[in-house]
Amino acid sequence: MRTAFMFITLFCLFSSLYSASLNLHTINGDEIIALNEIEDITIIEPESLIFVEGGFFLMGDHYNEGWADELPVHCVTVSDFYMDPFEITHEKFIRFLNLRQVAPEGIYNGNELIDLTDPHCAIAYDLDGFVFNSNSQVSSLECPVIAITWFGACEYANWLSEIYNIEPCYIIESGIVEWNLNADGYRLPSEAEWEYACRGGMNWIDEFRYSGCHEWIDLADYAWFSYNAAVLHPGGEKLPNQLGIYDMSGNAYELCWDWFDPAYYGSSPEIDPTGPAAGAYHVSRGGDWNDDALFIRCSARYSSYPHTSNGFLGFRLVRSGLN
Repeated sequence: MRTAFMFITLFCLFSSLYSASLNLHTINGDEIIALNEIEDITIIEPESLIFVEGGFFLMGDHYNEGWADELPVHCVTVSDFYMDPFEITHEKFIRFLNLRQVAPEGIYNGNELIDLTDPHCAIAYDLDGFVFNSNSQVSSLECPVIAITWFGACEYANWLSEIYNIEPCYIIESGIVEWNLNADGYRLPSEAEWEYACRGGMNWIDEFRYSGCHEWIDLADYAWFSYNAAVLHPGGEKLPNQLGIYDMSGNAYELCWDWFDPAYYGSSPEIDPTGPAAGAYHVSRGGDWNDDALFIRCSARYSSYPHTSNGFLGFRLVRSGLN
């Protein structure tokens, strides 16, 4: 397998910080945390993003152990980009919901951004606005936000871009999102960018099955999954991958920009693919804390409807450049 892999490899080779005081708190008795006394809560510091040097890699299931939509393995080249080393947390998303003045039902621009009725959702709305509401699966504001929708992730990305006075990537109107490829604001990663970063960027030739490691016996050091987790965990508690990025395998699913097509790999562009032109579902990657090892591999693909949360969905952001 490794010899064949190296042959394919050779073939491919040749062919301004924003902060503000905000009255956030949690509910549920003993879980009360008074955040209204904490000032200067960082949302994302631009300098904390991880630079991912562009390059080529072999995208898909290298070991033929997954599903048909992970094949064929194909050579893809991605350009330089920057990625948040952590998934977006409940703390950050609650700030967004309140400062963006999202409707109490979680609706903004006519789209649901978070499903407050989902049993996994740890956000509620009360007289003070959106608040943290811990449950049996989510105990901390530092846990990745879940129960959000694809529209919620896109709106958050635009809002963050506006905060830093950079051009938002998305034009969102009437339930349709267009990506301005010339904008350098925050955005969701393409599926190719996500897998490239998951595999370690230029270090993808390590041929790791999971983000940060190859063998199942080492996986518990890098990922929260069904073997070692019964609940969602705060980001960064496990080891990072080769790029210094955390939790790309397990913990919470991560949304990507691309529409999902199970046959897309057979016709995917070789350079900076961004998915099909249209579809019904968007790609999600990485698996969650309830999944076994097969589901949190670097190549495993999933899909979700953009208007629904699916409970376990979270996200992290990238940028094409830092100006």
